[in-house]
Order: sequence, then structure tokens, then C-alpha cells
Amino acid sequence: MRRILTAIITVLAVIAVFSVLPACGNTPDKTVETITVSFVQDGQETQIRQVEKGGSLKGLNIPVPKDNAREGYKIEWDVKTFRNLTEDLEVHAVEVAETFVVMFDVDGGEPIENGRFTYDAPYELPTPIRDGYSFKGWKYADTMMEQSGDRWTITYNVSFKAIWEQITD
Repeated sequence: MRRILTAIITVLAVIAVFSVLPACGNTPDKTVETITVSFVQDGQETQIRQVEKGGSLKGLNIPVPKDNAREGYKIEWDVKTFRNLTEDLEVHAVEVAETFVVMFDVDGGEPIENGRFTYDAPYELPTPIRDGYSFKGWKYADTMMEQSGDRWTITYNVSFKAIWEQITD
């Protein structure tokens, strides 16, 4: 019985020693390979980040591009993903047209789908339909009127409300 107990104690001691060795630094060093991600705006490198190869920028401090865009545009980085990075990467700031929402309140008429439009994109106002009514135009900003078929250049979010006149026989 004593032999068995001695063997068990020896095995436990060996396990304990091998579990402590990595914490003492007695294991070979692991070299972590990194890649460089450079952020470039207006032709100049603004920031650099080092990332473990195969890693991502998620959770790191990604710089915010300087907002020097024209009216109706915004500045964004030109990559869509910062995951599984395998080689050095140069990310450029680019100007992207903003998008705006156009909403329609048909006030009892047949529904018209709201839309999302790019800044400066021309848009033709639709003609709504409502039984027993004649469409008079679109109201926006409480007082302004537009007619169906009028062309709009979208430069901000806007809501239109249909104005109707009841048809009397």
C-alpha cells in the first residue's frame, strides 16, 4: 500500500513541476508576427497600428478621419473589414456621398414606399392615388408645395404629405 501511495505522490509532484515551468519562463519564446496598418488622408500617413497577423483592428483605437468633405459628403476609410489581416495594409480616407430618407404620408391614399437616396441624386415626385379625391400636391416644411412629376435634388431628409381635394359630383 505504501508503494502505491508513494507512486501517486511522485506522479502528482511531476505534474505540479511541469505546470509551474511555463510560468517561470522556462519554455521557448513564441514570436508573434505582426503586420502594419497605415491610415492615409490627404496624401499623408496620419496613424499607424500594429496588429497580430491574422488578427483584426476590432477593439483597437481606429483613428477617425478628419472631416473635410464637401457639403453632402462624408469621409470614411476605404476598407470594409479589418478582420483576418494577413499583410501590411494602407487604408485611405475617401469622400462618400451621404444618403437621405424621403418619406411619404399619403393621408389615406394608396401607400408609397419611402426611399433612401444619395445626396444630389435627382428624384421625381410620385403621384399618389385616393378614391374619391383629386391629388393637389405634396406639402413639406408645413407650407411648401410641390407637384407630382416635379424633380427634386435630395440634399436632406424630407417628409412629404399628400394634399387632397374631395371630388364632388
